[in-house]
Amino acid sequence: MYLNRPERETKPWYTDPELRRVEEKATDEETERRRARDRRGDIRSKERNDPMTQVNALLKPAPAPRRHGPATPSDPQAARIQREQSERQRAMALIAKSRAVPKTNGFWEDTPSTVAHPGGSFAEDLERRKDRASNRFWDEERERDRVRGWERGVRGDRGGRSWEV
Repeated sequence: MYLNRPERETKPWYTDPELRRVEEKATDEETERRRARDRRGDIRSKERNDPMTQVNALLKPAPAPRRHGPATPSDPQAARIQREQSERQRAMALIAKSRAVPKTNGFWEDTPSTVAHPGGSFAEDLERRKDRASNRFWDEERERDRVRGWERGVRGDRGGRSWEV
């Protein structure tokens, strides 16, 4: 057994300059610039995709929104007038928004209305018409039975509302 290992065993194969790729063997200025550019690109890519950098960016407080428009006047009365005008504009916008007709998503409405109001959905209008028609039918039927002298229950239970007309 020998204590000293030969140099070819202690030196890895990939450090041998003769085994490098052709691109790595070149030493001119253009190649050096390209290598430096690639290194910078690698560093930027690592920084951009680093999860801790993203976490820090998300935790950083957001800057206060900048207001575009005239600065607040130094005169107190002019400042008050400006505040009143901006409040008036904001109130008018809220009123216009509340008076706007809500949009529906196609044929079905998002939430059916429980209050009978003109301009309801087609389904609500159809249900109201069905209900009126059934009331008319059963009211006429009850009136005929009363005129004929038939009491309720003699011909079966016809007083209930049934859609099987």
